[in-house]
Amino acid sequence: EAFGELHADVTAFVSAPTAPLEPTLALHLGSKRVWGRFPFQEAAYIGDASTVRLGRQNRYAGESSLYTQSELRLFLTKFFFLAPADFGVLGLADVGRVFLDGEDSDRWHAAGGGGVWASFLDRAYMVRLSVAKSSERTGVYFTVGRGF
Repeated sequence: EAFGELHADVTAFVSAPTAPLEPTLALHLGSKRVWGRFPFQEAAYIGDASTVRLGRQNRYAGESSLYTQSELRLFLTKFFFLAPADFGVLGLADVGRVFLDGEDSDRWHAAGGGGVWASFLDRAYMVRLSVAKSSERTGVYFTVGRGF
């Protein structure tokens, strides 16, 4: 059967390069809505590194989802490993939920944690290793790429 879906994602970065530790606040807001009789793999999920880091991939599913991720990144030092690089630490906080017709839950699912980051040549491209703890579990995340 036919079904439809709509995704929306917004990412913003606010930096203070002249402040001590050169803080950067990275924010990501996203949502998904699915209409019709959709296959389960097309549901609006939260629970992974791109939504809410809950320690389980696709932990919660519904007809729509709303989530936000935030990271405060602090610069510690420069180093050289095949190319000039920056190194720092980060703190993270995520929150999100799914919505499903007929379900009366109003629970928001949250995770928090921290980690380290390194960027080579340009801070737009990062390698991050982080740990996020939710009420159910703790997850370890290794990501390579742009901001989020």
